[in-house]
Order: sequence, then C-alpha cells, then structure tokens
Amino acid sequence: MPAPPEPESIASAVRLSTRYIHDGALPDKAITLIDTAGARVRRQGREQVTSDDVSAIVAEQIGVPRERLGESHQAHLLRLEEVGT
Repeated sequence: MPAPPEPESIASAVRLSTRYIHDGALPDKAITLIDTAGARVRRQGREQVTSDDVSAIVAEQIGVPRERLGESHQAHLLRLEEVGT
C-alpha cells in the first residue's frame, strides 16, 4: 500500500492548480493532480508523491517546462523583455 502524499506535495497541488489549471474548482483539481501523480509514482515503483511529481504533472498538462512553474510574474516579464531586445 502506498504511503500518503507528502504535506508539501498537497500544498504544491493546491498552489499550482490554482495558478495554472483553470478547469474545475478546488479541491477537485488539486485532488486530481495528487491522484495522477500517485498513479505515475506507483508505475515507477515508488511509494510517495512529492511536490516534484506534482509539478511534473502540471508542467506536462500546460506545456511549460517545470523550471518555469515557480517563476514569479515579475521574473517572467523581465525574461520576456530580455528576449525582445
């Protein structure tokens, strides 16, 4: 039987689903992320969902590199400005 998700992964699912997933409502969309990450973790032979697992699922769903999920809006705008010059 798999271990329950880490508390950080639950907080990450809530934060990321609120910011990046616009279909559905909390807590359903956060639970779906945890469930999807849990299925992947079990297929990999691991037992516990981490916040990295959750961010990987969100990144795949929205088509953005995982590193950019934690980026602040201000940092994103600065990066866009650099690309434009």
